[in-house]
Amino acid sequence: MLLKFVIKDFLDDRRFNNLSKQSISSYENTLNDFHAFCVLQEGVNIEDITADITKSYLMGCRKT
Repeated sequence: MLLKFVIKDFLDDRRFNNLSKQSISSYENTLNDFHAFCVLQEGVNIEDITADITKSYLMGCRKT
């Protein structure tokens, strides 16, 4: 399954659960950044996202 569809489903679920617009926007920004990072790492399918990719993304977030 493509990561972008997993992200969309997650955001739809958050909206369905009546999270605030600010929370949804924060999730959306973070997940879109994560998606862009994963695409650069050639991880477009959810199955391609490894712990190493996730750790690398999180370490990059700490530096900014």
